[in-house]
Amino acid sequence: MSAGWVDVHHHLWPPPLVSVLDASGTAEIAGRERPEWSPEISLEVMDRRGIATALLSVSATGVHFGDDDEARRLARACNEYGAEVVSDHPEHFGYFASLTSMLVRAS
Repeated sequence: MSAGWVDVHHHLWPPPLVSVLDASGTAEIAGRERPEWSPEISLEVMDRRGIATALLSVSATGVHFGDDDEARRLARACNEYGAEVVSDHPEHFGYFASLTSMLVRAS
């Protein structure tokens, strides 16, 4: 790892997730326009801001939109894409895997 900051909250927009959002007509996330994303765009931003490594995770949308089977398929596709990005740029990116649900039942 080269000298510089480590960004532990860096969103990526995997093409499978973008396709689902496009198909549903979702252009905004949390009141903001969905950004264009690519590893190259992130690397440019990281260079400008002195960030050596970014730990990627799927955006605030997550991967679950009501259908459990579709969520599992989408999580796998997003995770495979994230693994590919890390494999292509191991010195700059890590990846937090997407899970199908963030719900936890309190006991």
